[in-house]
Amino acid sequence: NADDMGLGKGQPADTPVLTPTGWTTYGELAVGDLVVGSDGEPTRVKGVYPRGELDVFRVTFSDGVSTVVDGDHIWTVRTPNDRARGGSWRTVETRALFPTHDAEGNRRWEIPLCRAVNYRTPTTLPISPYTLGALLGDGSFRGSDCSISCPDQEVIDNLHLPASDSIALRRSSDGLTWGISGGGVKRRLRSLGLDNRLSVDKFIPEMYLRAPIADRLRLLRGIMDADVYNQTGPGTSTEITVSSTRLADGIQELVWSLGGIARRRTKKTAHHDAYRITVKLPGEYHPLGRYIQDVVPEGVAEVICISVEADDSLYLTENYIVTHNTLQSITAVEEYWLRRLFAEKGPDTSDVARTGPVLVTCPNTIRDNWK
Repeated sequence: NADDMGLGKGQPADTPVLTPTGWTTYGELAVGDLVVGSDGEPTRVKGVYPRGELDVFRVTFSDGVSTVVDGDHIWTVRTPNDRARGGSWRTVETRALFPTHDAEGNRRWEIPLCRAVNYRTPTTLPISPYTLGALLGDGSFRGSDCSISCPDQEVIDNLHLPASDSIALRRSSDGLTWGISGGGVKRRLRSLGLDNRLSVDKFIPEMYLRAPIADRLRLLRGIMDADVYNQTGPGTSTEITVSSTRLADGIQELVWSLGGIARRRTKKTAHHDAYRITVKLPGEYHPLGRYIQDVVPEGVAEVICISVEADDSLYLTENYIVTHNTLQSITAVEEYWLRRLFAEKGPDTSDVARTGPVLVTCPNTIRDNWK
């Protein structure tokens, strides 16, 4: 098996990698650990390969997110023609992405989006996801109780409050402010670290970002129902505007974890910057895509590559970017043994040990790596 030395994928050791319980980094991964595959389900790490210091590149995508990889890093991509003709995905190195646009200025490469992530973090949520979403979208947490300003009676009817609490329309200049009294919601907000937070300080608690898919969807619906800027029907996007950086970060992660796109722009105002997030979720009306916008040198970094057991060899790195695992000679050796054992013993090879040597011809500098 003759190939370029070190062919495979590689990212800096401090790059985030998604696991079924949250984020870790390449430098913290070990063989046997679980990461999240492109299908949103766990897949096991079967190899971790430190590659030393290498030139790295920042790959930026059409929705504004980016990640840093080495030049050998491989991507699963397709062109607009591939997509239009129903063609299959192809695998290319980072160096092969140049140029990123065709002669007409159109982006050349699309990468797959992940499916909704199925986290493995069982938790009991203190406030119903929809209710918390509505409060984050347009609620006030200051004072002895809390309130929500909303013109939509359906939103108010969908709030699930503790038995101790009641909600009533307050006298206010806009006639739309509903007061929530009784203390139950306030106590739960306090347990989440949200009590008395201003609009610029709001955030989505970690346990809600790792909640089951259905709960995360309810949370997003609550935010959107209470604070939607523009929604024009099926096949279009919805824009959410918030003034908290942490809340904007959380909304983006929430959408990405559901297999969607969340492009973010900053709008300057006289007081605090406003963050406008354009949300697109997967559906029958508008196929979503994440396209490679730019690839630029990013210096030198300590690089690690991994291999995973997923059938499509894909897993999720930072910003829920779908990326490819390593393709190295050791994988070919493994495949050779598996095929040989299958031919000799049939499908059940769990109790069959390998026999015989494997000859590896390599430079002395990576002999210990092979061992």
